Amino acid sequence: MTVKQLRAFLTVAQTLSFTQACERLHLSQPALSLAIKGLEETLGGKLLIRSTRSVR
Repeated sequence: MTVKQLRAFLTVAQTLSFTQACERLHLSQPALSLAIKGLEETLGGKLLIRSTRSVR
């Protein structure tokens, strides 16, 4: 678990949007997705419920 992964998760959770989180963190969408995926793998489960239109 890294600070980058935690920051990525918190920003997505606050904005409920990968697009807005990317803008705030100055990251590309693939980089943000990899950070979230890495955190989920480290913790052993899904942290966010994603669809093509929303994040919960």
